[in-house]
Amino acid sequence: MPAARKEFEQASTLNQSDAAAYFNLSNVCMLQGELTDSQRYLDEGKHRQPDSAFAPFLEGTLNFRAGRLPQAEALLRRAIELSPFMAQAHLQLVNVFLQQGRKDEAVAQLRGFVEAFPEGQYSAQAKGLLKKLQSPSQPIQR
Repeated sequence: MPAARKEFEQASTLNQSDAAAYFNLSNVCMLQGELTDSQRYLDEGKHRQPDSAFAPFLEGTLNFRAGRLPQAEALLRRAIELSPFMAQAHLQLVNVFLQQGRKDEAVAQLRGFVEAFPEGQYSAQAKGLLKKLQSPSQPIQR
């Protein structure tokens, strides 16, 4: 991942108006656990492209990782509103609901996800989790 970060840093230096480079930098930093840097690059990307659906997804994920669940939920809902077919935003919202113990809302979100993305990259895992959540005898592991 350090190589990816270096590439995105170079891209943001070469084209400072490119929001995607900053969003990608934010994502790489978040994956590396560098949440402060992630937020800084996210802010730079939002400055360049304030209407991006990816920005509230990233910010929602950052808030989720920082334990700010109400903020994460609002931002993820905004990402879905801006881009209904952003699969990752739907799944991250499921994580927020599960972290808060809101099983019924997680189930509803997963049902919607499976309906919207029946053959998507994450549909098998979503179907499996949905089955577990609907099983009365299985404790949920987060």
